[in-house]
Amino acid sequence: MRKYSAYKNAAITIMTALITVGCSGSGSGSTKVEIISDADAVAYQIGDGTWKDDLTAVNLTDGRKRYTFDQTGKYGVALYCKSTSDKGVTIFQLNTSESNSVVYECGKQSGSTISGKITDNTSVTPDGFAVAMGRDYAIVDDKGNYSMQVNHGIRDLIVVSLVQPVGGKITPQRFYLERDIDFTGPDIGHSVTLKDAETHTMSGYSFTKVANTKAYAMLLSKNDTLFTANISGKWYIPTAGLVAEDAYLFYGVHAQHIASYLEVYGANSIPKQDKNMDASYVASLQGVAYTKATGKFVGLDYVPSAQSHAMRYFVADAKKTATKEYYYAVLSSGWLNGETDYTLPDLSSLAGFAGVWSVQGADKAGVLVLMSNKTIKEMFEAQRVYAPKGSPNFFFVIPGAKYETAYKSVL
Repeated sequence: MRKYSAYKNAAITIMTALITVGCSGSGSGSTKVEIISDADAVAYQIGDGTWKDDLTAVNLTDGRKRYTFDQTGKYGVALYCKSTSDKGVTIFQLNTSESNSVVYECGKQSGSTISGKITDNTSVTPDGFAVAMGRDYAIVDDKGNYSMQVNHGIRDLIVVSLVQPVGGKITPQRFYLERDIDFTGPDIGHSVTLKDAETHTMSGYSFTKVANTKAYAMLLSKNDTLFTANISGKWYIPTAGLVAEDAYLFYGVHAQHIASYLEVYGANSIPKQDKNMDASYVASLQGVAYTKATGKFVGLDYVPSAQSHAMRYFVADAKKTATKEYYYAVLSSGWLNGETDYTLPDLSSLAGFAGVWSVQGADKAGVLVLMSNKTIKEMFEAQRVYAPKGSPNFFFVIPGAKYETAYKSVL
């Protein structure tokens, strides 16, 4: 899992790109739990026992470390991440029947600037361009000059030419996707020339929403570039140029009770038809509360609406904004096993967690619940995560997946 800075968004955003969880027994009736992380410190819990940080690390070639311990049933993993902007702990309370491996990245990856000029040599005379790489997206004018801050790695660049007749709506014209750009920094120049033979036309379909629902259609490319695919009341898909690993995400948010849903489609299986977005069927989260003196959450007994899928986990969070410190706890249904209360553990006495906030005195706290047609194992094996900017939600990108979330601020 690669984590956003905990204070860039107003509510829960515990992950920006990757959690992977596998499932493999160690034989002889026991289960080996595996942790792979670049965290500054790692602690673990057997059942409901005492938290310990005495695991022996094995260094991996990519800068991360591997830890293991034996347990069958309930367990916990806590990961301490420190950066120049914030520090905090992310906790996974799971059951080995759901998952027995946590791979977690603190989000220490670096980035730099890619910039250049887009030249259009197609049969279209554009009024501007939509450009995306990584998680950066922009609309630039017809001069085609762009500049983006992008995390390093293998990336895709997406460019779509746009026209806007006087008094008319913006309409996408030609679609261009350049794959597998080895973007390792430092800042680089990268210009693009659009040609008819290397671009594709686009098909548009009606994109509507009911009252109190905000709606978005997104294209997520194979190499994790997120492109806004809806504009001027339609959503768009290129007539060619996509592969099975590309995905479309339809995301709806009910603005009044902070509930949402997401549908994920592989680019080769998406229904090419009109879309009406309605998040009102997701039941609001009620009855949860938090005691700041003890770090205790109560009321974790959400009942999904009849249209929603099975409840998979809660996420409880507490923040201390003055010092930019945080705790996040992912509480699976298999770990809770009917319990409705949870107290954030005070890990400050562990040697590796020296200096960590003791969880008392939070000034912000909230609870999110997630439902899905996918199991925790299926979700945590996903290689990509979509975390809508400025929202309390995160979703694992699996073609065919459907999700609902509800969020409640409790402090």
